[in-house]
Amino acid sequence: MNNDTLFLLKRLGLNQYESRTYLSLVNSSPITATKLSDMAEIPRPRVYDVLSKLVKKGFAVTKPTRPTQYMAVPLNAAINSLKKDKIEEHEKNLEELKSLEAKLAIQFEDKFQEEMGQEDVYVIRGRKSIYSVLEDLIEKSDKHIILASNEEGMQRKQREYNGQLKKAKTRGVNVTMKHCKHRMVIVDDNALIFLSESKTPKTEEAAWIKSPFVATSMKQMLTQM
Repeated sequence: MNNDTLFLLKRLGLNQYESRTYLSLVNSSPITATKLSDMAEIPRPRVYDVLSKLVKKGFAVTKPTRPTQYMAVPLNAAINSLKKDKIEEHEKNLEELKSLEAKLAIQFEDKFQEEMGQEDVYVIRGRKSIYSVLEDLIEKSDKHIILASNEEGMQRKQREYNGQLKKAKTRGVNVTMKHCKHRMVIVDDNALIFLSESKTPKTEEAAWIKSPFVATSMKQMLTQM
């Protein structure tokens, strides 16, 4: 058994027995379950269950012989089958998230609207969290959006929010790009996101300031630069 190969097979999502069994099938197909159990060092009571799972995942097929023999599916075909399963699972999870979001939004709508109307300052940590808040603000904007950043940051934000910014423009929102050393986003004169200079996504931080005074003041400063 090649440990490096087994490690890579496990990275695909196969467990230890499945990885050992598939590798044995590749080297010795077609083969019966009994012989395969000895070759892959899989306990006899487990080998049929392992083979059944490999067939279901698209990594093995059976031959209608007596006794039944098993063959390895070529890796590219097995990977394609695995991709389809992953995509279907991902789409199913996304649909479930959308459904849960719609149901929970009804429960929390009044609470969030009340909080959004209050002036406050929050610290957001991690680029993923920061971009999630920015995406939500952009989607809810109805007047204007000002994106200010250096060249690299501006290109990243345009890639990240291309779809949302296009929809905002369609709604009549005025979108302005400002190249400067400051990294911030101003939305509708009431929310300002001021981003740190961290170069790593995990350590990046941002101040989320909900204040019409601060937002309009920074807007005036940017327009005068």
